[in-house]
Amino acid sequence: MELVPRHVRPVPSQLGLYFKVGYNDHIDIGRSLASNPRWLSGIVLDPTLEDRHEEIRIQAAKCRLEIVLDTFAMELATLNGWTKTRSSLAWSGGQRNDPSDFTPTWISQFAGHLAHHVVSRGYTAVLAPTHFLDGPSSPWIDIDAALTLALRESLDREVGCEISIHYPLATSSGHIANQMARSRLLTKLRSLPIESLWMRIHPFGTTSSGPIALRRYVEVCRDFHQLNVPMVAERTGTVGLSLLAIGAVGGIESGVTTGESFDFGRLRRPRPRDGHGFRPSPRVYIGPLATFLPRDRARSLFESGRMKARLACNDTECCRRGATDMIARPGHHFLFQRMAEVQTLSQTPHHLRANQFLEEVIRPASDLLVQVTRIDPSFEKTRRRIEDWRTTVSSIVKESGMSTMSAAPRGRRTRHLRGA
Repeated sequence: MELVPRHVRPVPSQLGLYFKVGYNDHIDIGRSLASNPRWLSGIVLDPTLEDRHEEIRIQAAKCRLEIVLDTFAMELATLNGWTKTRSSLAWSGGQRNDPSDFTPTWISQFAGHLAHHVVSRGYTAVLAPTHFLDGPSSPWIDIDAALTLALRESLDREVGCEISIHYPLATSSGHIANQMARSRLLTKLRSLPIESLWMRIHPFGTTSSGPIALRRYVEVCRDFHQLNVPMVAERTGTVGLSLLAIGAVGGIESGVTTGESFDFGRLRRPRPRDGHGFRPSPRVYIGPLATFLPRDRARSLFESGRMKARLACNDTECCRRGATDMIARPGHHFLFQRMAEVQTLSQTPHHLRANQFLEEVIRPASDLLVQVTRIDPSFEKTRRRIEDWRTTVSSIVKESGMSTMSAAPRGRRTRHLRGA
C-alpha cells in the first residue's frame, strides 16, 4: 500500500493568561485551579503573602502552571511602594532602595538572596527586579540589566537553571514613544537572558487607553517583536484582549476584577499617615459590555428584565443561577469568563483573530452599549471607550494587518514537553 502524505492544518498557539493573586484572591483562584484549568498559563504571587497563598501554590504546581514570583523591586524604590512588610524581604536590604545603593557588591547580594528564595520556595519563574524608567537618562536602565544578569548567574548556582526570568519593562508612554529611547532599550535587552518581556506602560489600561494611546502601544510592541521573545501585557484590563487579538502581545496578566491599568503615579504619592491602604471591592464583569461594574450598580442594571436577559451570564458551568451568582461570586465569574475569552482567541487561526474579535466581541458590545445608554446615560463614557477601541483596532488591522506577531509565552508548554 502506497502511503500518501497529507497536509495537516497547524494548531493555533495557546495564548498566555496570568492572574496576579491579591490578598483574598486565593479563594476564587483556588476554585479555578481545582478544575485544572487548561487555558491558564500561570499565577503571579506576592512574596509577602506566601503563607496565605501556599495552598494555591501547591495546587498550581500540580496543574503544571507557571508559578511566578513578583519581586516588588519597583515598589521597593518608591515612596508609596516601600512598606515595612516589603522591607522584610531578604533581597530588599531593609530600606527603601535608591540607585546609589546598587554597587556591584549590592547587586550580587540582591540577586543571591532573591535566587535562593525563588529556588527554595519552588517557583518556576521570577519577574526580573526592574524599576520604573522615567526617561532616557534613567540610571535604572543599566542597573536593571546588571541585576538580571546577576540573577541568572545566581539561579544557575542555586540549581535553578530551569527557572525562567520574565522582564517587566516599566516606563512611561512618553518615554517609550521616542524611537531613540526604544532603540537603546532594544540594544540593552538583546543581551539579557530573559524568557519573555512583560509590558508595564504608564498610563495605560481599560480607563486610560484612548485611540492614540492604544495605537502607540501596538506600535511599541511591534518594535519590540525584534527581540523574538514572547510579550505579555500587564495590567491592561479588557483592552488587553484587543492586544492579543491583533498579535501585539502573546499573553496578558490581570488581577481578579482589579488591576485594569498601570498607574505609576500612585507609587510616587506619600502613604496615608496610618500606613494602611484599602483593598478595592470586587466588581462584576459584564462580558457582553466588555466592562466591570460595582456590585450595587450591576444589581440595579439587572432589575430591568430586558437587561438581565441580555447581560446576565448564561453559562451554567460558570453561574448556575445567572445574575445572582455573578453578583454573589464576581471573582469566580470573571476568572471563568476571562479564561473562556482567551480560549476562544487561542482556538482561532491567528490570521482570523483580529476580525473575528471585532465582529464577535467589540462590535456587539458597542452596539449593545448604545441601547444600554438610552436606559442609563451613565454608560455614555463606557460606550465612547468601546467605540474608540472598535474604530482604532479596525483601523490598525486595515493598515497593517498582522504585520508582526508576538509569540505566546512558552513556560507551561515547555514544562509539559519536558515531562515535569
